[in-house]
Formats: sequence, structure tokens, C-alpha cells
Amino acid sequence: MTTIGSFYAGQGRWEDALAWMEKALAIEPHNAEIQNAVASIYLDSGKTGKAQTTIDNILKKYEGNIRARLLKARLLLTTNELPQAAEILDGVISDDPRNCLLYTSPS
Repeated sequence: MTTIGSFYAGQGRWEDALAWMEKALAIEPHNAEIQNAVASIYLDSGKTGKAQTTIDNILKKYEGNIRARLLKARLLLTTNELPQAAEILDGVISDDPRNCLLYTSPS
């Protein structure tokens, strides 16, 4: 289901993407990667409020989740909160400078 959701997200079909991701979350409600994908879709579709709520919820449950931390930095960049974004990015880099997520496109 996440594959279909990712396909629709890649086409900019945000509502279809979210519908499929919600189906996947119904099956795996504690899957942080699906939650990250939902946050990314919200962010990509301009729903920054929903993106922020989703990211904050992920970080409450999975404090060290690198992908969620990168999404938080991306969100802060879109809202021109550059010092806060830089602080998060610096923290992610110092925590795990060899993590491949730092050098690939966000989900």
C-alpha cells in the first residue's frame, strides 16, 4: 500500500497518496516509516500545519528518528526558521555523520 501511496505522491496526487498511506497505517499503526511518508506528503502538498503535527507526534514516540528530524528541518526551512533548521541538521550530522539519509533525497 505504501508503494501505491508513494506512486501517487510522485505524481502530485496528494489526496490519493494520503488515502493509501492511511490504509497502510491502519494495518501498521506504529510503523514510523509510514508515518514519515505521511508527514512528507503533507509537507510536499503545502499542508505545513498537518506536517508539523505529524512530525512532532513521530518525534514524541521515536525521539531519535533521523528521517523525522530531517523532515522537521525541511519544515522549518519552508517556514523560514533557518536557525532552528540548522540546529536540527547540525544535531543529526553530529549524531550520525555516516548515515546515508543525510546524502539522499528525502522521502
